[in-house]
Amino acid sequence: MTRNIPSNRYEEIRSTDVNLHKVRCDFNPWRKKLADLDLGPRVEKIEDILGDCFGRSDVIGLYRRDDIQPATKFLAAMIWGHEAPAGSKKDGRGPWKVSEMFSDPEASIKLLESTRVGNEEQIRTSYRQLNKGLKRCGPNFFSKHFYFLGKARGTKSYPLILDDRVAAGLAALTPGCFDFFGIVKVVAARRPESYLEYLSWARRQAENVKCDLDQVEYFLFKLGAGST
Repeated sequence: MTRNIPSNRYEEIRSTDVNLHKVRCDFNPWRKKLADLDLGPRVEKIEDILGDCFGRSDVIGLYRRDDIQPATKFLAAMIWGHEAPAGSKKDGRGPWKVSEMFSDPEASIKLLESTRVGNEEQIRTSYRQLNKGLKRCGPNFFSKHFYFLGKARGTKSYPLILDDRVAAGLAALTPGCFDFFGIVKVVAARRPESYLEYLSWARRQAENVKCDLDQVEYFLFKLGAGST
């Protein structure tokens, strides 16, 4: 596994505000593309709650609402993830990709209703189910759903996002890796065991740094952004 975060980065991580970056969203493409799947009302609900400018804390607030269905929460995370991440352009294919995730709406909604992330076994099971059951999703995006589900529970230990940019941040902790980022592409491993190993490593780092778990993840995200 990647080495520990150097101690000279601790203060930087502790001072990181994971809610600082907000995305701006034009919901019209989402409504238009998802209307045929009867997801339009869910998009409208999300827009009513989040508005057109929102960040992590806003999405967490939506996830904490008991009156919001799991599929609507997942859709909010996908919209957040496909809109402009820090330091990069929005993914204009987002509405199309999410429509593929819901190509069988009934099956997708049922799958999301069964997703649990309360412990390692639940995370492993949910990882396998979503990885197999949702088209065009993959851990780059369903790990975002895991993060918001766990963070909304209010516990100290929760799942984290592991996308390719976070993976690049992990690789960048190894001396010399930056020398190769111009000729190689770093991607996150697509196995539940790798994801769980990452979560275990991040927990150890958070204990060392004395910070929140998602401050470790966001540090890696920003570090990875410098390599792409």
